[in-house]
Amino acid sequence: MIVTLTAAVLSAAIAKVEAIAPAAPLASMNRLARLHGPSAPGDGPERAAGRARLEALVQYVSRIHVRMSDGSFRNDEWFNMLQVERDMADAGSAVSALPEEVLCWRRVGLDLALSHERFAAVRGVPSQLRDQARAQVEFMRAQYATALARCAQR
Repeated sequence: MIVTLTAAVLSAAIAKVEAIAPAAPLASMNRLARLHGPSAPGDGPERAAGRARLEALVQYVSRIHVRMSDGSFRNDEWFNMLQVERDMADAGSAVSALPEEVLCWRRVGLDLALSHERFAAVRGVPSQLRDQARAQVEFMRAQYATALARCAQR
């Protein structure tokens, strides 16, 4: 029996997979964020502020991904989402004590960027937004490579 997939059926199947794809980086993001938790006694004000900022950014990223999966995400929110995810990777790296933790945050940023690039391709977003997604992937890839090199130097 030969099965012929129409473009609509194939597109719907890919969209379902793409909606699930960010689950792994989001789970990693949440695990890493729990490591840094609320401020600990003895934390200086800068570290406490960094942890609070990280927590707020993680919450935003989680909410935006819910909106992406349920279809209520709007194209005009794209740039803000990319910026917040870069900020989240930076904030997670800033509160990390070990280079390996920084590497993990950079990997989460790269994985999220890759999932957005796939999302842009599947959902047919305008070419400018696809270009932004591609640029985000390259930026996050460079950040990850730098963190990996720092780990290798240890």
